[in-house]
Amino acid sequence: MDVVTTICSTTRGGNKKYRALRIDQGNFSWGSECCTRKTRIIDVVYNASNNELVRTKTLVKNAIVVIDATPFRQWYETYYALPIGRRKTGKLTEAEEAVLNKKRSKKVVKKYKSRQKHAKVEQAIEEQFQTGRILGKKEMSFPRPEATK
Repeated sequence: MDVVTTICSTTRGGNKKYRALRIDQGNFSWGSECCTRKTRIIDVVYNASNNELVRTKTLVKNAIVVIDATPFRQWYETYYALPIGRRKTGKLTEAEEAVLNKKRSKKVVKKYKSRQKHAKVEQAIEEQFQTGRILGKKEMSFPRPEATK
């Protein structure tokens, strides 16, 4: 990942405020699963306030972005011990198969079985996992576009 480019500006009281000029990663939360992971921002696809911000790929609050699904897929597979985002006909690699089917104690197997009862993912999210990209909403406030010039 690239280095985050920032500028420093002095505010009242001699404090410093840092403004991001280029951000390619962020902390995103999967609300229904209570899972937060740092992941790569791939693209800005929608902004309700201005299409110019989409064209220039400017990140502002409430922008809809495409993010990398890998951290969330890895968490889901370790938490539920179920594959997600795999093709129905596709085979798992030996390493992935080993992670999902490794030897576990009876207590751990019971815990995974109880988790798997509630492991339901919507079809739309499942399809996004298959592509390796998820749509996310950037809730954190970013610097105003005019402040980054």
